[in-house]
Amino acid sequence: MPIIVKENLFTLNTKNTTYQFKVGDFGYLYHLYYGPRLFDEDMSYVIIPREQGFSGVCYDAKMIRNISMDLMPQEYPSTGVGDFRFSALGIINNDGSRLVDLRFYRYEILETKPKVKGMPCFRETNECLKVVLKDRYKDIYVELLYSIYPENDLITRSVIILNKTKENIILDKAMSVSFDMQANEEYELLSFYGAHVKERMLERQIIKHSAYEIGSNRGTSSHQQNPFVIIASKNANEDKGEAYIFSLVYSGSHLFHIERNIYDQIRIAIGISPEGFRYNVAPNEAFYTPEVAFSYSNAGFSSLTNNWHKAISKHLINPRFKDYYSPILINNWEATYMDFTEEKLLNLAKKAKSLGIEMLVMDDGWFKNRLSDISGLGDWEVNTDKFPNGLSSFVDKIHNLGMKFGLWFEPEMISEKSDLYEKHKEWVLMAPNREPMRSRYQLVLDLSNDAVIDYIYDKMAKIISETNLEYIKWDMNRSISDVFSNNLPIERQGEVLHRYVLGLYKLLERLTTDFPDLIIEGCSGGGGRFDLGMLYYEPQIWTSDNTDAYERLFIHYGTSFGYPIRTMGAHVSAAPNHQTGRVTPLKTRGIVASHGTFGYELDLLKLSKLEQQEIKNQIKEYVKHRKIIYNGNYYRLSSPYENDFYTSYQFQFGNSGLLYVCFTKIKVAAPQIFIRLKGLDKIGHYKIDNKVYSGLQLMQIGLPIKAPIIDYDSLCLEIKKVRK
Repeated sequence: MPIIVKENLFTLNTKNTTYQFKVGDFGYLYHLYYGPRLFDEDMSYVIIPREQGFSGVCYDAKMIRNISMDLMPQEYPSTGVGDFRFSALGIINNDGSRLVDLRFYRYEILETKPKVKGMPCFRETNECLKVVLKDRYKDIYVELLYSIYPENDLITRSVIILNKTKENIILDKAMSVSFDMQANEEYELLSFYGAHVKERMLERQIIKHSAYEIGSNRGTSSHQQNPFVIIASKNANEDKGEAYIFSLVYSGSHLFHIERNIYDQIRIAIGISPEGFRYNVAPNEAFYTPEVAFSYSNAGFSSLTNNWHKAISKHLINPRFKDYYSPILINNWEATYMDFTEEKLLNLAKKAKSLGIEMLVMDDGWFKNRLSDISGLGDWEVNTDKFPNGLSSFVDKIHNLGMKFGLWFEPEMISEKSDLYEKHKEWVLMAPNREPMRSRYQLVLDLSNDAVIDYIYDKMAKIISETNLEYIKWDMNRSISDVFSNNLPIERQGEVLHRYVLGLYKLLERLTTDFPDLIIEGCSGGGGRFDLGMLYYEPQIWTSDNTDAYERLFIHYGTSFGYPIRTMGAHVSAAPNHQTGRVTPLKTRGIVASHGTFGYELDLLKLSKLEQQEIKNQIKEYVKHRKIIYNGNYYRLSSPYENDFYTSYQFQFGNSGLLYVCFTKIKVAAPQIFIRLKGLDKIGHYKIDNKVYSGLQLMQIGLPIKAPIIDYDSLCLEIKKVRK
């Protein structure tokens, strides 16, 4: 059974893992175990009370000196109980004290998983446990919600903090998860840092006796630190070793705090960033934390991430996209930027249609007052100079070509040079009597204000309805500063960033409910808001504004640890590349862009006939293979960080697979390359490039690959099982 409760012992089982905790001394909730599946073992023996000088000891223990929370592995540690590690919950009581002493109160096995109020979460499961803790002195309750997805080895956690006192309390920290583990060997932290056009760069470091903080205070999940981490045994690789993955289902400021104490206990706490966070909870009100999802494997990163990808695809992304393939599109941004007319775009669409492209996406510059970056945001009405007969007339022409149509919006932003700003300055996040900080010549609308959400919804819904719009590219091109809402009283200004995210989710919920067939591609200067919260509403996210094929190898590599390939927006762009100036073959640009959703971002009208034919072939090949790319297991066969000669990866779906190899540097007198494949039947036989190999040969010795004669060459090979 997934949930087993025996007396004070709680055991949560998935197909291959077990998570266990218990009610211990004086009602404290102790974490016992998370790892390979247990049978009927009780892991309570790992709790060994001992004295710790200078640490606090539970008052209930009287003369016993070895019951200190500073040494106990806890499920949800709070402040003021003698545990001097990072706490999960911080409360400012009405008397000014910052103490909360949580003890076990009751538990309940729920018939179905409750939703996380106002926020996305993994979807329904019948395996859910609620454990309620209560402050010893006040009617403050903390509900820990555990949801289990057995087949995918996935567990999720969220927390509800209920104030049943007769006075206000203030939360200054409300983490979603605190996880304690005993580290009897060296463990490493894998995190994914970056910047605009350089997202999710893998960084791996030993967790030493110190504290590490990874997160964002930008109001978004950010380019700088993505909201997922992996903790792995020191020698873990793709095929072996322990690995735990943790990801926050949230799109705002966040914190991952990891520390290791002198006793080799590792604690990881995950949740909303406490920086500037102050949330008032009135009597009989509750605060809901975002959900955290986590999984474990003792068979390396490939096993971990393939389970993870399947869980996200099956239980997080909207079910209506289960069998969905993103339309192959042309986005006009790098072809025209804002310098376009109806005629220019129609010619681009006609050329795209002739090559096999399925959709035109019109990017920034289509709406009134939008002559450059400095104006127009917020005025979501068509520019009649560019479209004299209106937008619907133009969209009809695209549809008459047999193509779909998509449109760029940046709905959360506002330009000072706009009609909206003139009418509603109070709708901007901006403190009184202070000049705001600009970024990209734009300010941020206050999504904590329902009037703002209604305005954005009405503008977008009108265009969607009038044009039968099929696709939106949803952009957000700045971080949030000037965190002040004119819609909230002084004492609630610490709630603004979280309320902003709740407002964003409210807007997305309305749009996706009212327009269920609408495809939304998330974007925030590329991958600045690539997170599980957004994937709940959007089946794909633009991975990066960096379209350089070589750079994308690193970006795709890091992103693949936390997100399914089917969610990663990737396009073929021009050469020389607009971000780096690098020249790479069209063939390689196509192969790298097939690492996810597929499209084009260049001026098709400037291509030679030979290039046009190559694009036709790329599209045919992608359409032929996309079932494997969307649904297959994904294997990172080599790392661009460790191999400066080539990067290789493989998709395997049943008896069919794809091997991709992207070369980066020519090497004189290069050794013969053998690439070891994965996920094959050892005794089966597979045909690759008209030759037949056994699965054992391909996985043990590898497939021989001919070295290239030009920089940035690449290849894609089909893998087909031909006999057992």
